Amino acid sequence: MERLLLPLEVGKAWFYSTLSRLAPVITMPAYEGKVLREALGLRKSSRKDEETFRAHCVDSWVLAAHAVGGSVPDDTQIVRMVPLRFRRRSLHLRQPAKGGVRRRHGGTVSLGLRRGAQVLHPRFGFCCVGGHMGNHLSLHAMRSGRRLTQRARLQDLVILAPCPWRVWVPDKSGKEG
Repeated sequence: MERLLLPLEVGKAWFYSTLSRLAPVITMPAYEGKVLREALGLRKSSRKDEETFRAHCVDSWVLAAHAVGGSVPDDTQIVRMVPLRFRRRSLHLRQPAKGGVRRRHGGTVSLGLRRGAQVLHPRFGFCCVGGHMGNHLSLHAMRSGRRLTQRARLQDLVILAPCPWRVWVPDKSGKEG
């Protein structure tokens, strides 16, 4: 009887084969990783809803330390990244409005800035660019993606970097704010 592969197994096989083109790949059973983790005195959290090093990064750090050496993690700060989702096609909005003119919709450039560009605003601080209307930009919070304003002016912004991700460092409690 032929064994069916689960989607996760197919993905892992693809990842390992792709990675093996760059460097040798050595897999290790989970129980061996646990032994290494306990030998280093590191604990793993079972609460995956926490945004902490103990919940998500301990095993990968232990495997890396086993390969290249290390005894204690010196940096346990994590960074959270969420991809921006762009609506590229909305055919129902392509119907002409009064006067036969179709309204502008979508796109990934707003007043010369890519959507998602990281900027500093004098009032709202670190945020990202959304759309635009006329000569005003829409700014969004990095953590929640919630719109902060639709009336930001390009000349008031310090442009940091184009980025199609919302990026932030979770607070020390591990809770999303």
